[in-house]
Amino acid sequence: MDAASKAVFPVDPGKGSPSSPRLPFVSSWRCPSAWCKSTQGWVGVVSPTTNADVTVSDVKTSRTAYRLWKDGGGGNEYFLVENRQQTGLDASLPGPGLLVWHIDEAIAGNTNESHYKVALMQADGQRQLETNGNRGDEGDPFPGSTGNAAFDETSTPNSRSYAGSPTSVALADIPSPSAAMTVRVSVRDTVEEQPFVPELPGPVPADVESRLKAIEQTLQALVVALLGASARTGAAPDPRG
Repeated sequence: MDAASKAVFPVDPGKGSPSSPRLPFVSSWRCPSAWCKSTQGWVGVVSPTTNADVTVSDVKTSRTAYRLWKDGGGGNEYFLVENRQQTGLDASLPGPGLLVWHIDEAIAGNTNESHYKVALMQADGQRQLETNGNRGDEGDPFPGSTGNAAFDETSTPNSRSYAGSPTSVALADIPSPSAAMTVRVSVRDTVEEQPFVPELPGPVPADVESRLKAIEQTLQALVVALLGASARTGAAPDPRG
């Protein structure tokens, strides 16, 4: 069996459901990938549409996976995230943590090692599943043996699409493995907030310095008008009003 078959399980054309004879984090441990579980209706899928802290609980108890793509949009390509802990059916996993799957449902099979239908993003960046280095190890889940606490467009592995485009998907501050892992999930680009500048009276000048100059000129004009009125009445203005 080639490296692609190890990294991404084949699909049974007769049933349309995945068989998983040798997929790491699937076969020997009898718990299918997040994609398989979602297509079979064994887990619910949550699609965040805003950036937020999300608590991802062990999929065996929460029965929940997270679908991530730009702005929470639909389509064939996306990432699926699940929490897998070394308990129950997963007791023999190579390591615990978050598994991040890159999905492209437009792909019919799983033999193209550069563009799978269902691919495991290995946190250690070694791509050993594709190179026949092993069948999965403790470096594959996040944060894994390398302590990889981030998954974004510049990390290794990264969250870019198969076409190489940014997807706005990011996982930050990934904690140590536990049954409930709270992580910063992003599906939108961060917009830098501009500093607040209060509006000043009168016409809006090009910059603050011009605004201050305009206020100064207005005050000077008021003083001149006040002095002129006092001169016409022949009496100095009473400062007490």
